[in-house]
Amino acid sequence: MLVEIGILPGYVDPRYRRKKRRCKYPAGSKRKAKWRALLRKYRRRRKRKRKAKALKTKSSTTSKTSKSSVSPAEKAEKVKRNELKKRKKIRKKKVRQRKHRLRRHLPGSKERKLQLIGNIMKGMTTEMIEGRLNYLRRKRKEILFKFHKARAMTCAPKRKAIRHFKKCFKKARHKKKKYRRYRRKLQKLAKRKGLTVWRKCQIPKKPKVSKSGAKVNSVTPVKPKKPSKRVEYQRQFPIKPTLNAIEMKSTEKHITGKKRADIDNLYIATNEDVIGNYGQVTCQVRYTQPEQNVQATFRWQCSISFDKCGSKEAQILARLAQINSRNSMRLLFQGQYLNLQYLITTLNRKELSSVIKEKMDISAYVHIIQQTFYCIKDLHKVGYCHLNISPSSFSYSSSDSLSFVFNNFEFANTRESLKKKPEMHNDKLRRLKKEFRRERLPKNPVNPYMSRRQHFRMATGTADDYESWFYVCARILNEEPLEWEKDNDMEHTTMALAKYNFIKKLSYRDPLTDLKMKHINQYCMAATNKNVYQTAYFIERIIQDWVDRKPMKLPAPWQREFDISAKADYEEWLKNNPWMKPRPERKIEF
Repeated sequence: MLVEIGILPGYVDPRYRRKKRRCKYPAGSKRKAKWRALLRKYRRRRKRKRKAKALKTKSSTTSKTSKSSVSPAEKAEKVKRNELKKRKKIRKKKVRQRKHRLRRHLPGSKERKLQLIGNIMKGMTTEMIEGRLNYLRRKRKEILFKFHKARAMTCAPKRKAIRHFKKCFKKARHKKKKYRRYRRKLQKLAKRKGLTVWRKCQIPKKPKVSKSGAKVNSVTPVKPKKPSKRVEYQRQFPIKPTLNAIEMKSTEKHITGKKRADIDNLYIATNEDVIGNYGQVTCQVRYTQPEQNVQATFRWQCSISFDKCGSKEAQILARLAQINSRNSMRLLFQGQYLNLQYLITTLNRKELSSVIKEKMDISAYVHIIQQTFYCIKDLHKVGYCHLNISPSSFSYSSSDSLSFVFNNFEFANTRESLKKKPEMHNDKLRRLKKEFRRERLPKNPVNPYMSRRQHFRMATGTADDYESWFYVCARILNEEPLEWEKDNDMEHTTMALAKYNFIKKLSYRDPLTDLKMKHINQYCMAATNKNVYQTAYFIERIIQDWVDRKPMKLPAPWQREFDISAKADYEEWLKNNPWMKPRPERKIEF
């Protein structure tokens, strides 16, 4: 049985409060304004009368006291009066500072409050008390949920920006009021003096008169500036854009395969030859004892000038390691060798494109979808966008065969760099500045999993990643290539139209998969650079619910016998070593 909130125990102020005069006229009307003006006059008159009366009494008392000596009772009264006057002064000060409102709503003493609650609870039954407690618990949960949701959806910089915005808005409002006051003052002054024009800009200026006496209307001509020598040289010989060194094809051999190479005091032996300007090869980092040898991937990229912070991939992997991301490769070594900028990362196994070819249970597909989502979420958290998501860009790691990671960051970029304008190489490009508002990618090859914006060179960042990830999810659940993926000679416009039609006709036989995919589609297509955290927050909850309903049966179809045995050995080792706590699952509670 629920109890009404009005009857519930709570603090009641026992003090008497003076009744306010209530106006019968509606708010904002002329009659109310007149009524308030009359009330003010009446109060002023009463105040004047009280003051006159007080003066009369004071004069009479002074004449009496001059004749006879002051008694001790009168002295005590005088002290009381002085104290009252002091209190009134303090009260007026508080009213000016608006502190009296805080004082008025202070709760009473603890004992008094407990007495009141006890009196009310005497009439309440156990059912009523239980109902009240249940209501309070529900209310607390709602408040906590709202708080956690707000914390998850907004990051710390955003909350700081909101605080600053509120302060600025208050200041602006204050200035606006001040300016309006000043304008009213000027208008009154103009009315008193009988002026029609009271603003400086409205006062007509006197016309300019020449020495002869005629009015001058013509403007003096400005001499054109002479172009510098540098500008003339650039017009004659315009700067031509050249290909980047990495984009040019190369057949130069840097390291021979299956031979030991000394790179920054590391002995490395690659399985294949290191040829070209960029790529990746499996390698073995060798130590003095052969048991300590480590298998890893060797990635390289040619560059004329080296960055102290390392290559772009190194910076991304370092940031992912900083946030302790589970769905990312680990960076072992990085540096320069001859004209190469290299990385040595943890070894990855099969790509997702080859894993998908085998038919699996729906629970395995849902697990893959969850793992790929975590990869994208962590990358966005670090402040980067992938811009080339496809099944071939994911692969499962050798250390944990159930977790998937990104195996390359070729086109990855920050959101800020995508917003910047490109450099204008010629005068012709300078005239067409409107066409180059956003930075365009150097190449635009047709990729079946790219977003619809990327087909027209309009990549914005995080929104494109979510759209292309949705197509990857569709490919996983379809168990066969997508409609536009079958045709290799398809152009950008036809592929973009095919994607529009696919989203309209999206449906699956299983009702649960159909519902979940439609929900994910809504969030992915509504994603922008501003609502990245919100989309991730809701998609993660949808997938988690899907995984809870369809838990994966172990072992997974892509797991090898070696991976299963290694995991079993690790679990046994954990039992024997209780000091080492097992890694908790990546699961969200909602």
